[in-house]
Amino acid sequence: MAGNEGASPAASVDSIPKRPTWCLLVARMQSLAVAVAECRFVLGTIDENEVRNEDGYSIFEPEISFYMGETNVFGTIYGRPVFNNVVIMHAREEWLKTTVAMVRQIDAGIPHTQYDYNLLGTEYGIDALKKGSSLDLYTTKGYGELRTPKPAGRVAIRTWVAAIADISRQLSDLFRRLQPRLLSDSLYQKQELALQEIESWLIVGSP
Repeated sequence: MAGNEGASPAASVDSIPKRPTWCLLVARMQSLAVAVAECRFVLGTIDENEVRNEDGYSIFEPEISFYMGETNVFGTIYGRPVFNNVVIMHAREEWLKTTVAMVRQIDAGIPHTQYDYNLLGTEYGIDALKKGSSLDLYTTKGYGELRTPKPAGRVAIRTWVAAIADISRQLSDLFRRLQPRLLSDSLYQKQELALQEIESWLIVGSP
């Protein structure tokens, strides 16, 4: 399995304590005075041969979009309604680590922490800034200090976590069907454990 280029600043799943006493550096952004919205990632066209390929984990780049309500976010802000160059499994790997960090920090009562979700393979991403029981979402474009956040809206934390869990479960189901041998990979199994932790949090975790 390939390395984790473009990894987010979140700690690895294994290194995050169940009840952490530390917090990440918070980027100071102005809170959005907007209504809480629903959000979801949508998979479009999929090349099943990419998934079946022995390097499918690293080369699979499906069409993917991100919606808040009925609004295609990247289409509205940047004129990019669909991405077809996101290295989605490596992106998912980092998204799961970041989301596990988020839910554990929420349970530990750590306030106002920023979480970054990069669309690996592109210059775009989503930054999530915790505000109480909600997240202010910002899209980003560019690299390093040139990344300029643009406000996308506000979602409930549980809504965002559910969106990450949903797209992650869709990808797991796809690889289980088309490349089941990947399921025995130890790194992949760690991701499945992370996904199960997130799904369990949605059932019994904080509101």
